[in-house]
Amino acid sequence: MSSQITEIRVLSSEELIQQQAVQPILPPKYCVRCRKIIPVDMRYRRSKKYKGLVCQRCDSALWRSKGYAFELDFCRRLKKLGYGADRIPTSGGGGTSLPDVIVNHYEKGIRLAFELKLLNANAHKSWMVYAWKKDKKGKLKPSQLVKAVQYLQNHMSKGDMCKAGAAIKFVLGERVKSPIIVKLFDVTKDMKLKDVPDLPFDISDSSDMPELTAQTLSKRSRKIRKVRKDMTFERNKLKIVKTYEPSK
Repeated sequence: MSSQITEIRVLSSEELIQQQAVQPILPPKYCVRCRKIIPVDMRYRRSKKYKGLVCQRCDSALWRSKGYAFELDFCRRLKKLGYGADRIPTSGGGGTSLPDVIVNHYEKGIRLAFELKLLNANAHKSWMVYAWKKDKKGKLKPSQLVKAVQYLQNHMSKGDMCKAGAAIKFVLGERVKSPIIVKLFDVTKDMKLKDVPDLPFDISDSSDMPELTAQTLSKRSRKIRKVRKDMTFERNKLKIVKTYEPSK
């Protein structure tokens, strides 16, 4: 048997410089939160708070903690308005058929059930909350809106006014008040789940709970809402003009 001998040649400093000029070796990127190397195929962002790069793992964990804090803050604001509000931990692998937050008012006879959503207002000024969503196989699955309707129908008493809906917080920054927009629809005992409507949201929309939204408005959010309303008005005006334009 003939043995093959492989020759190992050490590159000189000039050859190393030429090779790096063609294929430069970049230093690894580190996450300033978890102190781990960020893989090449992983997303990251630059954080002003942590003064460096934050990997996708830490960014997702921080966003989940913000969502948890939003649910608690939403319940606290409702309790100040005289409602009884409880948060239900529906996230995770449990697969519960319950809404995010349940609310009731004993004196008014009101029962509410909410789906909560947290959005980055710098990336999304509008959003659609769907009642039914498609999974990877293409099958329709109920969202939190449908689960809210199911909960109200199962716990509905005679004379109660039941409403389901969603509340979205458009996050403008860590130290800036962010508006919470609420939209509701009536729920009856004989309501079919396929008739649950989708809820379109925009940061300039009027809220179905204005007393709660007024607590979350800041100078910056009021300016953004005003600009968006003016833009929507101009677009609708152009649509009306084009619709009634006489044909030549």
